Amino acid sequence: MSQDGLKIKGHAKFVLLDENGKVKDVREAENMIVSAGLATMAQALSLVTNTYVCSGMGIGTGTTGAATGNINLETSAAYVTLTSAGQAATAASAHSVIYTATFDPGVGTGAITEAIVCCAASAYGDKPVGRILNRLTFSVINKGAADTLASTWTIVLADA
Repeated sequence: MSQDGLKIKGHAKFVLLDENGKVKDVREAENMIVSAGLATMAQALSLVTNTYVCSGMGIGTGTTGAATGNINLETSAAYVTLTSAGQAATAASAHSVIYTATFDPGVGTGAITEAIVCCAASAYGDKPVGRILNRLTFSVINKGAADTLASTWTIVLADA
């Protein structure tokens, strides 16, 4: 069986809600799968014990664009545990994985400009210890103290 290659694409959606649940802002963008994310995927496919499991998400205020060598946020604002970790997508897009997280009121407030899906965020002193799946920078989402930021990341695997 011949394999032409594998394409990995990430898509992120952020929804900012005020204290009454009203939508204040919605952002969608494609993100970069970083080298550490590719290594994590390879480890998950191998027979080697998987030390790194994507289980957290982080947001920050850094503005430097994403690069393949990224291992963390540039300037962290908050890390949370995923509310849905590695959930397989529906049959319509069976070659994808969906990660969701919520940054509740008072968590990660400020001018948010970057985000990551990371490994074991809460298990290592609230930091991902150099293993992230992806990173994205975007124009400012102003998250107030009473606001909630919900994030959904979809990672799609397809033939190149």
